[in-house]
Amino acid sequence: MQRDTDKNKQRPALDRLHHISFVVADLDKAVARYEQLLGVPVAERGPVATRGAEVAIFRLANVNLEVVAPATEDSSLHAYLAEHGEGFFHIAFGVEDVDNAYQQLKAAGVAMQSEPYTAYKDWRISYMDETLPGDVRLHILPADSE
Repeated sequence: MQRDTDKNKQRPALDRLHHISFVVADLDKAVARYEQLLGVPVAERGPVATRGAEVAIFRLANVNLEVVAPATEDSSLHAYLAEHGEGFFHIAFGVEDVDNAYQQLKAAGVAMQSEPYTAYKDWRISYMDETLPGDVRLHILPADSE
């Protein structure tokens, strides 16, 4: 019989926060506001073709802050924004190996929404089916993704 502690050894620890993400309707307006509020310029900005979105990333001392907006009206992000409004969107955990972590999470009984795929830049990610209160999504990506 497998003990819970044995099962937890097979599951990767989600102990590294890579970024937190907020969804907004107007990325230009949000970037200007975040730059003013944080006192740092946006570090990078670009399209996320797989999600029909555009993202802006602020590199803070201890975590990245991502602001994302739908780029097309037929994107899943546009539908999410219409249903939930602007606000906290997801938490991304950094892992050493996304494919291995994905397999370990599935084996430990964590429901995964997607197999690993490449999204923004060369980030390999996988979303979990599980969410936090407020429908905050969770995903994994390589800890060294920049």
